[in-house]
Amino acid sequence: MAEEIPGGEESGPLNRIRALVPPAVLEWPHLTVVSLCVFFAAITFILYWYLGPQSTAFPHHVNQAYAVLHGHLDIRPEQAVNFNTLEKAIYDGRYYLQWPAGPAIILLPGVVVWGLELNETLVSVVLAALTAPLVFLVVRSQVMRLNAQVWLTVLFMFGTMFWWLASDGGAWFFAQTAATLFMFGALYAALVRKDLFLTGACVGAAYLCRQSVILAYPFFLIMLMDNLVPPDWRSKPLLQKVQWEPLLRLGSGTAIFLAFSFVWNFARFDNPLESGYSYSEQVHQEGLKWLYNHGLFHPSYLQRHPPIVFEGMPIFSDSGSYLWPSRAGQAIWATTPAFMAALFVGIKDRRVIIAGAVGLAVMALVTITRPAAGVWLDWDWWARQDFNWGWRVLPGLHMWPLYFMIALAIASAVRTRDKLAIACWAAIVPIALTNFSFAANGYSQYGYRYAVDFYPFLFLLVVHAARDRLHWSLMALIGVSVLINIWAVLWIHQFELHHTWGWTWFSF
Repeated sequence: MAEEIPGGEESGPLNRIRALVPPAVLEWPHLTVVSLCVFFAAITFILYWYLGPQSTAFPHHVNQAYAVLHGHLDIRPEQAVNFNTLEKAIYDGRYYLQWPAGPAIILLPGVVVWGLELNETLVSVVLAALTAPLVFLVVRSQVMRLNAQVWLTVLFMFGTMFWWLASDGGAWFFAQTAATLFMFGALYAALVRKDLFLTGACVGAAYLCRQSVILAYPFFLIMLMDNLVPPDWRSKPLLQKVQWEPLLRLGSGTAIFLAFSFVWNFARFDNPLESGYSYSEQVHQEGLKWLYNHGLFHPSYLQRHPPIVFEGMPIFSDSGSYLWPSRAGQAIWATTPAFMAALFVGIKDRRVIIAGAVGLAVMALVTITRPAAGVWLDWDWWARQDFNWGWRVLPGLHMWPLYFMIALAIASAVRTRDKLAIACWAAIVPIALTNFSFAANGYSQYGYRYAVDFYPFLFLLVVHAARDRLHWSLMALIGVSVLINIWAVLWIHQFELHHTWGWTWFSF
């Protein structure tokens, strides 16, 4: 029976018009979701593009795609843009990209049409715009209230360094932008669609852009456990404790991309597991022996990352622009303060929450005021204070509240058997430790760009914290996070690019 429209008959003109409209369009909640997806994609593109540099001096994935079109995998000077800026992997007398094939594959259709003129930064911004609806849909699967969904989507797209990274579009940043898009695709496939093959394929596609993200696989195994393990698994024989058909569907999606990666690597370096980093000219440069003194990865390199990840501050100055981002990097909590909410997931004791918040506030105050003290406050004695007390791997005493809260958050997730929180930490920890073990720590950069590899899961913890209620304190932190990243984007992509007023806007 047709639904009546007040003031008219079922056979009236309004009902006849309504009959021509697809039912989905008349479902206003659905229409709202579609409208917001379009809105977030559009506003992301507009702000990322028009506040960004709109070009890059490092279009090396375009160069790779162009080489493929001309029947070879090595990069040749006469068929490349800005060849001298290429971080070359040198093998058998040829020059190769030391990164996976994913970004070049994405750019291949555009290179077919525009050749080397294709704007890699523009494509990066398009990928970021496509990421925005996925972020919103993932948030929507976890949070009921529309205002919270909007706030949290704004947090990731405009309150994290993903904005700066994606709007730059250079070789390293393009790869991480693409990997983030596919990782949110994997989250959507796992949490919303419950599609095992699609989940595995998206993780595989992310790996083909940024290899370290494959370490997020435990997240998906945990979140899809109900599909992979029979309900009565405890009473089953060993080989029957896993439902092999769903597991194969998940794994086959990833295996397609892994197989392609192995073939790609073998075609270049005669080794399916060699991505090119071992042949990087940087590794063998005399002037960089100190950096790679133990090879590419080594536990001793762990000491190089915490000073950036947890303590990195902007540069304070008594001359213009007075406060600017440091190319060496900036602490995660200092680029996105709202990520602090991830450390309180699962903690119910109000006293612990208050003590943790106070401890983190003291940590932040000490870390911020020390570099500012000697410049702005003329407190040389405070600027000279050393809290490290001989610690090599971990920063000093003032950082202990942060480490304590990280440990407490992980312990709380395990104690309360919080499936989502456990899964998030199971992705964050292996990715972070692997990246911390790498010889270099990401510079030149804003923030700590390696952290973008696990940002989707750190962000998901914040979403989890706001599942029941978006507290005013989190909204305030989101607002501050957005302001910080607007500052960074303007200072780096606009003012530094155009040397505004002759001031320094971005430097070591």
